[in-house]
Amino acid sequence: MNEEVIISIKGLRVTEDTDEDVEVITPGKYYLKNGKHYLLYDEIDEESGKTIKNMIKITSEYVEVTKRGGISSKLCFQEEKSYQSIYSTMFGEFLMETKTDAVMLDESDEVIEATVKYELFINGSSVSTNNIVIKVENKVK
Repeated sequence: MNEEVIISIKGLRVTEDTDEDVEVITPGKYYLKNGKHYLLYDEIDEESGKTIKNMIKITSEYVEVTKRGGISSKLCFQEEKSYQSIYSTMFGEFLMETKTDAVMLDESDEVIEATVKYELFINGSSVSTNNIVIKVENKVK
């Protein structure tokens, strides 16, 4: 895998009222350190216009998503585990909890694909069940 990559993040969020598909495709940086895959990319917060620096750490056992900037958070996903964190936005802070059902990793020299299935709680209330697929491919030159 090259350092310059294309990162695709597809998510399905299911709530009581709706199903929502989200997809982000962005250039990013990739590196492998101590058996862990690291993805780095920037996005612009739609509300504030500020840049958010994102880092995704992937192993066969867990996925960790860290955001810094207009939004600040660290979400951890490990099969059969729950994690709590503070999600900070310009509107205030929220207590978030993830209860992860499954973490799957498929990797080759050309593609890395991580799938996470989890339930999201905000301030103690269940808000959605989610399925996220993170796919990383070499950037075409």
